[in-house]
Amino acid sequence: WSRVCSNCVEYTGRRSFNEGNNSITFRASDGLGNTRYVNLSFFIDSKKPRIIKTTPSNGFTDGTFFVTFKEDNPALLILHYGNPLVGYRNIELDLSQCVENLGKTYCNTEVNLIDYDGQEIEYWFNLTDISGFSHASRRLDVDVDVTFPNIVDLDFEVIGGFVNFNMLIEEENLDSVDYMDNSELRPRWRTLCSRLNDGSCIARKSFSDGNHNLDIQVIDEAGNSATE
Repeated sequence: WSRVCSNCVEYTGRRSFNEGNNSITFRASDGLGNTRYVNLSFFIDSKKPRIIKTTPSNGFTDGTFFVTFKEDNPALLILHYGNPLVGYRNIELDLSQCVENLGKTYCNTEVNLIDYDGQEIEYWFNLTDISGFSHASRRLDVDVDVTFPNIVDLDFEVIGGFVNFNMLIEEENLDSVDYMDNSELRPRWRTLCSRLNDGSCIARKSFSDGNHNLDIQVIDEAGNSATE
């Protein structure tokens, strides 16, 4: 028991308590030994939330956003995005779908950005905890690309142990053109082209004797892909 006051009929004061749930009991006694008890439970959350990282931090987005934050008691996480041309919008993230690891929480969401395709938008996250404290992340500008690459034509020619590839591709923001040889014991992606020349990917690769079954993949800078 900790004394609050003596010879008093009321009390107003300030005491410190631990973070989290607290359950306390008040006891009042008079000079005749009459006693009454009152129980009180409350939750302490004095630490402000902190958004550590958001991605993409630059470049392009296809509508996928990631956020990492530190907060034991998150209540509301909102993504704000848009531009003056089309307008600004927001979406609330489902905190139950986030993953917590080593004191940090990782969340992601996918937004339909078709109205902003080919434009630049700014975005930021706002996190609020159960005590009403909030923290907004830094506003970042990214370009929107939700259009998938288009493989218009794919030609190849086998000459001895080499294969000449000539592909016609529609994609303004190419990241890479890759291939995977599924005939290998341990198939892995290898690069054919990292840029286009007048819309064409022209490359020459060597292969071992025998049959080869390839996957060709075109990826843009926003992560959209097309495969043949």
